[in-house]
Formats: sequence, C-alpha cells, structure tokens
Amino acid sequence: MAIPEAMLAHDASQCKLRYSIDSQFIVMNVSSKQLRGLCTAAQLGSFTKAAEKLHLTQAGLSALIRALETQVGSRLFERTTRSLSLTEAGERMLPVAVRVLADLDAARAEVLGIAIRRQRVLRVGATPLVASRLLPAACVALRQKDPEVTVQIVEIQRDPIQEQVLHGELDMGLGIFLAPRAGLTRRKLFTSRLYAVAPKGETKRDEGRDDTSARWSSLRGTPLVTLQPENPVQQLIDRYLPAPRDGSLPSRYAVNHIETQIAMAEIGMGTAVIPSFALPACRSYRVDIRALRDPLVELDFFGITRSGGNSNQLAARFAEVLTSVSRKMLEQ
Repeated sequence: MAIPEAMLAHDASQCKLRYSIDSQFIVMNVSSKQLRGLCTAAQLGSFTKAAEKLHLTQAGLSALIRALETQVGSRLFERTTRSLSLTEAGERMLPVAVRVLADLDAARAEVLGIAIRRQRVLRVGATPLVASRLLPAACVALRQKDPEVTVQIVEIQRDPIQEQVLHGELDMGLGIFLAPRAGLTRRKLFTSRLYAVAPKGETKRDEGRDDTSARWSSLRGTPLVTLQPENPVQQLIDRYLPAPRDGSLPSRYAVNHIETQIAMAEIGMGTAVIPSFALPACRSYRVDIRALRDPLVELDFFGITRSGGNSNQLAARFAEVLTSVSRKMLEQ
C-alpha cells in the first residue's frame, strides 16, 4: 500500500485509536510515533531503514512496534533475517494507521493556520468617537502597508479598556490614560490641546486676538456641556475652568461621550471643552472651535498594551500608522 510521505513527517502526543477487525471494535491508547513506525516500516520493508528515516535507533523502533503489538494483541510484522512483511493483522491495521495520521496532520495544519491568522489579527478597543473618527483611516493605511493584518475595532467606554487589555480580551487600547498602571505599557501616540466648542457665532472673542484661540477666563459664567464628573479627563479640565466672581456655579449638562458634547453645544446647551483629537467630529456640526490658552493645556493620547504581550509588535506597527494618520487629520 502506497503511503504519502507527508504522513510520516511528524510526531504528536497520545491519541485514541478505534478500528474494526472482524466487526469487533477495539479502543486503544497509542502514540502517533507507534503509528508512524508501523507505516514507515511497512513502506520501506526494513526496520533499519525505517529507524534511520524516523531518526530513531533500531532498538527504539522495535520497542515502539512491540508496544503497539501488545495494544493490538497480535503480531503486525513477520520478521526474518532477509525480509520484513505485514501479517494479516498488520494488513488490517495499516490503512487505519494511515487514516489516523492523515487526520492528525490535517488537524495540526488547521490549528497552525488558525494560530498564524490569529497572530495577524489586532483587537483594538477605543471609545466610539475615536473608533469612528480616527481608526477607519488608520485601518486603511495599515492595510495598504500590510494587507495580511486585520484590525478588529471594539467600541467600548474608556474605563473598561484598561481592564480588557490587562486580561487579554483586547490586544491594544486607545485613549487618554492620565496615570500608568501596573501590567500595562503606555506608548504616547500624539499630544492633544484643549479646545472650546460653542454654537456657531456665539463664542466670546478676545480683543486684539484672532478667532482661533480664546482664554480660559472667557469661559467664566458660561453654561457648560461636560463629561461625567467622575471622568478623569473632565476632572483635569475642571482644574482650569475659571471660578465665577459671584460664587455661583455655571449650569452644567453632563454626558458620556465627547461627540454628544459637540452635538449639545451646537444646539446651544452650553460650551464644551474637548481634546483636539475630537476636532474631526466638529466638522459635522455648526460650531465654533477655539484653542484654549493662558494656560496652554495638553493631554497625551496613548496606545496601551499588556506588558510582555505577544501582540506588542503588531500593536507598535498600528500605533505608528495611527500616529501619522491622526496628525495629518488634525492639521486639516
């Protein structure tokens, strides 16, 4: 019986073999080494040649065959000083061994293919605004450079991103993470300034200045559309908002998403303070935007990965592309 060479090339761990002899089913625990020893010896007609092909000693191969014969309960080879041939039991056993090895090799190839494909998939977690406004262009740019890489975008709230990266549910997370965290590696992608966003034509202007910037003091007493009070970015912004002169607090409307801030600013609910990476979203709304100064406040935008994670190289490549694309978008 002709035996494909590919079936004789690998080792594997223990497997369970079930085959039929005279309608009697026998279940055995055998190793793929034993099966490959059987197939190779039958193909070459020599224990010496088979042992050499399998990188075993002749004694080692003989021991494998004896163990297999013990499992079967019958001799598989007729041995003489001049020849080696299969017994009737061996003739029955051989096609089963070939089929089992073929199935093992096919399964191994499929699993290896899955592992290789998975190494080329990057699961990236980002807030809805980043996912919709920054990542599509970065994914296109990465595909042009490396078409075999697939980026899976997971839209998620900011707070769970770090947890999911830490536990391996995400390969990479994106956002403003103000403090480092054990087990995570931060990579700065770019720096964002803070901007004031107000309804079109209603922004307070500084005398003698152009329309592209405004002092923080110009927000004194202005109704605000903010992120939730527990958001660390909002807490940072609050440190720079001017205190009212009469001690009264300006009205606030708190939301969960930056793009919601922009939409609420458009309809006159208040002024929003947003980082510059959100500026592409402003182009979809009728709003005025002004860079806030005196002081100039900047926030670093990070990509985070699990320290020592297998995806760090792919994440680094995507980070480079995202940095380049984001800078171009923010310059427009």
